[in-house]
Amino acid sequence: MRRTQHLKETSLRSFTYTAVSTLAGLTVAILTYGVLGPVAAGIVFIAVLCHAFAGDGALGNTPIGDVPVAAPEEIRRYRREHPGTTISEAIAILGRR
Repeated sequence: MRRTQHLKETSLRSFTYTAVSTLAGLTVAILTYGVLGPVAAGIVFIAVLCHAFAGDGALGNTPIGDVPVAAPEEIRRYRREHPGTTISEAIAILGRR
């Protein structure tokens, strides 16, 4: 499996988890409003918002590490020669050369 494909699948899984858990949390907040009242529902809602915004982003975190940054022209050339490569991957690969 290509690394790009793996990153896409990992990002999709992370995004799906965040989306599903956020919707589940909002459902719990609505149910809490009906059972315990608005104050408890507000606390649950704030917790859900914190979880949604603090979770992994939809694009994921791509660590580049301590590699020298290549010139933008080199990165563009590399990405033209290797379609499907992300900018972060191109920087990491060119930095190791």
